[in-house]
Amino acid sequence: MPRTFSDDEAATIAIATFSHTSLPPAQLEAIATIATQLDSEVPFVEDLTTLFTAYSTLYFRSLLQATTTFAWSTRMTSCAGTCSLLIDKSTKLPHDPRQCAVRLSEPLLKFRPRSDTLNTLLHEMIHAYLFIAGGRHVRGDDPTGHGAGFQRMAFAINEHGGYDISSTHTFHDEVESYQTHVWQCTGSCRELPPFWGVVRRAMNRPPGPSDTWFEEHRNRCTGGMWVKISEPPPKVKPAKAGPVQKNKIDQWVRKEGSAKSGSGHSGKRALPADSESESKKSNHKRPKAKAKDPSPPPEVLVECPVCPARIAEKDINIHLDKVHGF
Repeated sequence: MPRTFSDDEAATIAIATFSHTSLPPAQLEAIATIATQLDSEVPFVEDLTTLFTAYSTLYFRSLLQATTTFAWSTRMTSCAGTCSLLIDKSTKLPHDPRQCAVRLSEPLLKFRPRSDTLNTLLHEMIHAYLFIAGGRHVRGDDPTGHGAGFQRMAFAINEHGGYDISSTHTFHDEVESYQTHVWQCTGSCRELPPFWGVVRRAMNRPPGPSDTWFEEHRNRCTGGMWVKISEPPPKVKPAKAGPVQKNKIDQWVRKEGSAKSGSGHSGKRALPADSESESKKSNHKRPKAKAKDPSPPPEVLVECPVCPARIAEKDINIHLDKVHGF
């Protein structure tokens, strides 16, 4: 059985590969690739695949190309990024060799400076590296997973590449812009900082017993009731367009100079061109539509950035609201 390293040991091994002045050709090529990718005035880096590969080569011993997938998420609006260790459904244990999935929030990052996207990507790649190389990066010596090993790697990469990787990457203004459902308590807590009795959420889920803090609030704020004070405007469905009239009146009128019968009429009503084609088509059997696959797409599980829970990507916002009060 291969030896597992602590986060600090795994970080030390990685830092030794890029901290010296003489780098091997692969890492020098990665530096050139990164410089080329960032030589642009475009503020948002939409395609991070090339950068992901170059960063893995330069900072993470080329371990992440074959073990970690990267994708943008359009659902996450309460956290900028997640990294999750993938679990084998049959054994309930990590895959062997280990695999990770990194997800970045497109809604939160698309209007931020490009540096925020790069720092968030590297932040999650550090988590992935400690999962893959260390083997014991469950939560390390810090409940949020940002212990000594993480801090050492973040500091070394910041010093080497001029980045600004931090332990947290919550963009409060962007998160709040998506939290358009707002409640306020009518009790005494509305006079107390820092929340002033206000709860904001991206989904229309009022405060209730399922919130971990709800019972404590009820005991401390006697008589307080939650009243909704703001919500997004209702969505208006666009009106359906009326039917398009294909057969126009001029197609039914015989044009001047057409063939005449003895009585001046053909005796048969002429069909418009598109009606004739439709009548011919009706003699042919239409192919049967293919049956749709009834099986739903597999759920993508991500690891909560605060606690060890693994949550479906579509439910990560609900989890952060419900459990951690974001």
